[in-house]
Amino acid sequence: MNLPIAIDIAIGLVFIYLTFSLLASELQELLSTILQWRAVHLKESIEGFLSGNDTRQFQEAHQIANRLYEHPAIQTLNHEAKGVTARLPRMLTRFIPTEIFGQHTSGPSYIGSDTFATSLLETLGLKTIVQKVTAHRLTAHLQAQVGSANYRAIEGRLRNSLLAYQDGRMTLDSVIDHVGEGIREHNPALFQQYFSGDVQKQYLAQQLSVYFSDILEACYLYASLSWRSKLCRRALKHVDRSQLSAGATLRQIEAWSDVPESLRRTLRVVAAAWMQKRQEVNLQALAYLPPATLKKLGLTDRDLDAIPQAELFYKSFLVYEQAKSALEGRRSLTEVEAMFQQLREHEELPSFFDDTLDQTLDVLAVIVSNPEVKALVEHIPVSTLESLQTPARHLQKRLDDVGEGIHDFQVEVANWFDRSMERASGVYKRNARGVAFCLGIVIAIGVNADTFYMVNQLSQEQALRASITGIVERLPTERVVTAEGTANLETFSKLSKEIYPALPIGWGERNLKSQSRADGSVLPFDAQPRLSPLFVVRRFAGWVITGLAISMGAAFWYDVLGKVMKISNVGKKPPNALSSTTVTTRRQVIR
Repeated sequence: MNLPIAIDIAIGLVFIYLTFSLLASELQELLSTILQWRAVHLKESIEGFLSGNDTRQFQEAHQIANRLYEHPAIQTLNHEAKGVTARLPRMLTRFIPTEIFGQHTSGPSYIGSDTFATSLLETLGLKTIVQKVTAHRLTAHLQAQVGSANYRAIEGRLRNSLLAYQDGRMTLDSVIDHVGEGIREHNPALFQQYFSGDVQKQYLAQQLSVYFSDILEACYLYASLSWRSKLCRRALKHVDRSQLSAGATLRQIEAWSDVPESLRRTLRVVAAAWMQKRQEVNLQALAYLPPATLKKLGLTDRDLDAIPQAELFYKSFLVYEQAKSALEGRRSLTEVEAMFQQLREHEELPSFFDDTLDQTLDVLAVIVSNPEVKALVEHIPVSTLESLQTPARHLQKRLDDVGEGIHDFQVEVANWFDRSMERASGVYKRNARGVAFCLGIVIAIGVNADTFYMVNQLSQEQALRASITGIVERLPTERVVTAEGTANLETFSKLSKEIYPALPIGWGERNLKSQSRADGSVLPFDAQPRLSPLFVVRRFAGWVITGLAISMGAAFWYDVLGKVMKISNVGKKPPNALSSTTVTTRRQVIR
C-alpha cells in the first residue's frame, strides 16, 4: 500500500471517528444535564472534603453539606432551566430515589472557593464561636482585674461594645479602647495601669486573641469528649436498668445496630467493668478474671484487647461528668481552666489531650462554660473539625489578631478548597472518560462500526476514499463551529448524509453481506446475512476499538484530521488550515 492511499484511509477513518465522537459528546452532555453529574460530583466531593474522606463520617458530612447548600450565597448559584422543554428532563430526575441534595432536587455545578469558604464558616458558626470565645475571655479578664465594684460600673459599656464586636461593627482593639475609657471614668489609677499606653492595650489584645488552630482543636477535643461520654453513659445506664443476667445484658449491647461493631466490643468491656465494681471501676482487672467469670459475662480474649480503648472511653466519661457543673453554669471560667490544668497534671485526661497546649485548654474551658458556644460546637461533626485543622495550622504563625485571623482563615480555606477541587476534577475526568468509552461502545455496536472492516473497505474502494476526502476539504469553508464555540452538528449532519449511505457501517443487508463474506461467518456465498455467534465474535474487537476511538473526543479527532490533511496537501496551499482550537466541546469539568 503506497503512502497516498494510506493517508486517504486515515482521513476516512478519522472522519468517521469525528462524526460519531460529536454524537457521543452530545449524548454525554444530555445525560450529564438530566442526571446532574457535575452537580452530584461536586456535592459528593464537598462531603469528602468535610469528612476527610473517612467513610465512617460520610453521614455527618452529608448533613453538614446539606446545611451548607441552604446558605443563601450557594442557593443563588443554582439556576434551574426555564421553559417546558428545558425543565422536562429535570422533572423526570425527581422520580429518581436520591437525597444527594437534601430537601432539594438540584444543586449548583460550580461553587467559587471564596463563596464556599465564607458559606462554610457561617454555616458552622466558627466566626460566632471565635467572637463569643473572645468576648467571654475579655469579660472574665476584666472581672479578675478591675474587681466587682468597678466591673459593675463598666458592665453596661462592656456589653454594648461586645455586641458591636459580635455584629462586626467594632474590632477587638476598638472594644479595648472603648472599655478603657469607661474604666478611666471610674478608676483612673486602674486605667493608667492597664489601658493608658499602646503597649498595655496591645498586650491585652494578644492575651485575648485566639488562634484558629486552638479554636478548632478545642472544639475537636470537646466533641471527642462528648461523643465518647455519651456512648459510655448509654452503656452504663443500660447495665443499671437491665434486669437480665450479666451475659444477656452484654449481648443486648452487642445488638446495638447504630453503633459500629468495634465500638460495641469496647462498650461491652466498659459495661463488664461497671458490673464488677461501680464506684471504683478497674478495667485492667478484667484481664485477671478467671475464665469461668469471663465466660459468664460473655467476654472472650478478643474482647479484652479492647481494654485500652475502653479506658479511653471511661476516662472521657469521667472528665465530662466533672465538667457538668461548668456546663450548667455553676463554675466560673477561671475555675474551669484550673480544673482542666489539674486534670492534666494528674494525667486524668484522655490520651488525645497529651499534646494539648495551655491556650487550647483555655478555649476548651470557654466551650464548657458558655452554653451558647457549646451549642454551636455540638452541631459541627468531629470529622469536619479535624479536617479544618489543616488550613488552621498553616495559618497559625501569621495571625496577629482575631479580626485579621478570620479573614486570613477564610482565604486559607478557599485555597484548600481549590486544591481539593483540583483532585476532584481529576476524578471527574476519569469518570467522564469511562462514560465516554461506554457510550462509544454502545454507538459502535448500534451502527455496526467495526474498525477492521472499515479499514478493509476503505483500502478497496477508491471512490469512497475520494468522496470522504472531498467532504473533509470542505470543512474549513463550512460553519463547523457555532457562535458559542461548540461543534455545529447541523453542518456535520448535512455533510455526513452525503456520504453516510456509502460508508462501511450500519446493519443494512448490503453491509451485513459484505462483512459476512469478508470473514466467512455466513456460508454459502449467497446466503442471507444473520447474526450468528461467530459474526458477533469477529466484530467485537472492531467495535471495542471504535468505541475507544469515539471516547477520545471530537476535539482530538478534529486536531488529528487537520494534521493528516496538512500531510495530504503538502505542496498545495490550503484555503484555511484546520485547527484544533476551532472545535471545543461543552464538557465543563468541575474545578
